[in-house]
Amino acid sequence: MLRHLTGLNHSIVATDNLEAAGATFQQLGFCLTPRGVHASRGTANCCIMFSNSNYIELLGLSGEASDNAESLLVEKLRSGEGIAAVAFDSDNCEELWYEFAAIGVCASKPSVGERDFQVAGQREIIRFEILRLPSEATPGLRTFICRHLDPGLVYHADFQDHDNTAHTLRAVTVVVDDPMALAEPYELLLGKPDITEGSALFETDNGVLQFATAHWIKQNLWPGYSVARGPASFLTVGVRDLCRAEKLAADRGFTIHAVGDRRLLVNTERTCGVGLIYENSRS
Repeated sequence: MLRHLTGLNHSIVATDNLEAAGATFQQLGFCLTPRGVHASRGTANCCIMFSNSNYIELLGLSGEASDNAESLLVEKLRSGEGIAAVAFDSDNCEELWYEFAAIGVCASKPSVGERDFQVAGQREIIRFEILRLPSEATPGLRTFICRHLDPGLVYHADFQDHDNTAHTLRAVTVVVDDPMALAEPYELLLGKPDITEGSALFETDNGVLQFATAHWIKQNLWPGYSVARGPASFLTVGVRDLCRAEKLAADRGFTIHAVGDRRLLVNTERTCGVGLIYENSRS
């Protein structure tokens, strides 16, 4: 893995109804940050923050400047809800830019953005550094680099107390036709993958990025899975009390499929087109 690329920062889940999506995740026992607005980009979000310094961002149109809404959201919603992008973290975006240049990746120069954020009832401005990657550098998935400049605000303890005991985004899994075709470009960024039949899995400091075939999903995760009816991506969330997380989901009418110490919520129409997986995890 590149020296200054340090792990998963967050996964962006595109939704066409941010309020409904937020309400569903709250029913599942997740604590959400207050609604935030990217005024110049026509988008709004709620985030699910984890103690392992990564998170899930629910992103929707805000109605403000929506004619100029961020392209990654608009493009994703044309094909339906689901994962729009994955952001990797960095401890130094400037140095990472030079690392990308050294391996022939023409990344954008780092830029700083900001947005409103409510913490403990107070309005704050949080700043973040963004480094954008060309699509050919990470085929099969839109990615970029995000480094938070105010981590104490973003990862405030108030936002990490999840009733379902969730504490980390353990894995992002994307269904593709040929994971091996993606192994080489991602290896430049993330290091050598763990290759098995139908799967290429990249370990980072705080989570996993996996590309897998539909057949691998059927064999290892969801026997009833099909590309036509199933989600194109999955998020695995580590929980400290799997029984509690499972009960909260069942009480809300979710159908649950058990695979070892994992629980898949198959009602993906209620989770923004993403297969949500709980995995027993204490660390």
